[in-house]
Amino acid sequence: MRFKIKATTPCCKFINASKEAQIAKIREEVAEAEQAWNTFSETKTRDNLRKLLEEMFDIKACVNTAILQIRESVEAENRLRRAEKEKFIAPLNYFGTKEMAKLQVINKNMRRGYYVEPTKDGGGEHED
Repeated sequence: MRFKIKATTPCCKFINASKEAQIAKIREEVAEAEQAWNTFSETKTRDNLRKLLEEMFDIKACVNTAILQIRESVEAENRLRRAEKEKFIAPLNYFGTKEMAKLQVINKNMRRGYYVEPTKDGGGEHED
């Protein structure tokens, strides 16, 4: 199978990792990004910028891997539900639910004004 590999392509090698292992990997990558961002903030060099961006892309790849794991889990659950002969259990709609989740995030962020220009008064901190 041929497909285009991007820096944020899910890492299929880890598709069978446990939920706990994947969450730990995301945390590890976030910690590395924090360190790289601190380094870049102190010393703005091309190498430090590259390292910071590299760590950010690593986070995206780990999250995309987790999303793929969730999709695989939903597909496995749906296979079990289809095999259940005694009673009907409606399948989970991964793709529809994924789109609903994206829209929820967009709507929430729009309500909070996250997509407008940054404030000039030094604000811009995240809400809880």
